[in-house]
Formats: sequence, C-alpha cells, structure tokens
Amino acid sequence: MSVLAPENTLSVFELCKKNGIKWFECDIDILKYKTIVISHDETLDRCTDKTGSLYNLYKEDLEKIDAGSWFSDEYEGEKIPTLDELIELINKYKLNVNFELKSCCGEKDLTEALIKRFVEAINKLDKDREIIVSSFNPLMLSKFKDIRPDVPVFCL
Repeated sequence: MSVLAPENTLSVFELCKKNGIKWFECDIDILKYKTIVISHDETLDRCTDKTGSLYNLYKEDLEKIDAGSWFSDEYEGEKIPTLDELIELINKYKLNVNFELKSCCGEKDLTEALIKRFVEAINKLDKDREIIVSSFNPLMLSKFKDIRPDVPVFCL
C-alpha cells in the first residue's frame, strides 16, 4: 500500500480497509522520551520534512513534522503516528497487524521501555484482533515473549 500513500502513516493504513486488506505490517520505534511511534527509520531524513534522530524527539515535536508531503501534495501535513493512534485505527477498521519492533540503536533503556509500552498498548486492542510481533533482534522478541507468551513472534 505504500505505493498509494506515505509509508507508516495513518493514511496508508486506512487504505487497507478501503481496499479490503485485512493484514498489514508496520514498524514500531520509540522516541527518546518514551513515546512509541510508527516509523521504519531511526532518522527523520527520508520520509519527513525534517532531519535528525527520532531518539531526540518529544511527543510534542511530532505535531511540527510533515511525514506526507515528500510523497505527494495530497498528503501534506500527514503526521508520524503514535502507537496509540494506530491502535484506535486498528480497532475501528478491524485490521490485523504484523508489528515489527525496531532495535532502538542498542540503547538498553529505550529497548526495555519500547517492550513495556508496546505491551501496554497492544492490551488495548479489541479481543478479536490478530497480531504477530516480529523483529531482527531475537533478544527483544525473547523479552516480549516472556511478558506475552500468547502472541506469535517471528524473527526476521
């Protein structure tokens, strides 16, 4: 769907519902100040109008970042979504998700916070939603599985 709308935005995930797609994959990362966001890259450079590291941002900074105009004028003003915003959309549209956990550049405290807050967020999913959790980091998956053994995981 990322050929139709900017990747890892609420707009692209809404297109799943409109096109009858029941599953999608998204990338989960964390800001330095512990807000979980949907972003593939650890920097803002490729898919926003800003530069720099995700890990230096506050949640409030997200309002000033355009994650859509690089794709097309139609998506100007699109924001980097938080995981909480995505959870609402998933429940609203009855979608299922493969959440890919990013490795947080090796910072242990951020990795631990990501796992903890991710678990808190997915607990807000409707009971009929299906998820898979994947990562290139097997240690993250192991820590996640310790907390939520009921959720399928996949090591990339």
